[in-house]
Amino acid sequence: MGTKKDPVEALKWYLLAAEQGDAKAQFASGVCYEIGQGTEKNPDLAFKMYKSAARQANVKAMVALGLCYQKGIGCAVDTNMAFECYQEAANRDRWEFPSPTFVLCTTLSCTP
Repeated sequence: MGTKKDPVEALKWYLLAAEQGDAKAQFASGVCYEIGQGTEKNPDLAFKMYKSAARQANVKAMVALGLCYQKGIGCAVDTNMAFECYQEAANRDRWEFPSPTFVLCTTLSCTP
């Protein structure tokens, strides 16, 4: 019942919405690029999409961007920027588990 899942088609629609400035679509596109769903893995584009969504206060994107900075996904490792992303997300903490506060307290081993 329903429509068969098609990750390539899904990414196509995410990208169309992302180009129009939709932060949720930018985040979803970033996930697709990061894990290679519907496309080849592309850490640089994942980082770019997360950054665009984070600039629009998308909390999930802020956490993802922090992980990119922490692990060097699509960018150089920058623990200070990772901390800033996690802290901004934690300040907006409208998230289910794992919350940005949890990520900040348990996985980040840096201090600004």
